[in-house]
Amino acid sequence: MRGWAGAPSPDGIEGENLAPLLKEQPGRLTRSEPALIFHFPHYGEGSQVPQSAIVLGDYKLIKDHASGAVRLFNLAADLSEEHDPSAKEPGLTRTMEGHLARRLEETKAQMPTPNPDYDPEEAPARRRGSGRKKGSGK
Repeated sequence: MRGWAGAPSPDGIEGENLAPLLKEQPGRLTRSEPALIFHFPHYGEGSQVPQSAIVLGDYKLIKDHASGAVRLFNLAADLSEEHDPSAKEPGLTRTMEGHLARRLEETKAQMPTPNPDYDPEEAPARRRGSGRKKGSGK
């Protein structure tokens, strides 16, 4: 696959050429993989912990790597992701979690490492000013 600038894409990069859609040309994307995978293997701002998600058909599964918890959502019926039917759909939950794990392994995705020093209660302070205390000027 070649990028928009005409340069070849690096080996191992998974994706599709979006240029025709951005140029408003008619057409559809042809994907070799039916699922969309989102992977964030890092601790981040606030309560952000390493997570991965897979969207396949009408369903989205989110895996929290820090706790191992998974949540399942039917996006066609619950776009706001308020109801987790994973307990009522254990087979679908296992299937989607397995698909996610296989794709992460196949793509050699960087996996998170435990961070025993991560404190979600302290993390929000970083957003408010680089850890400076109010009135300290430091």
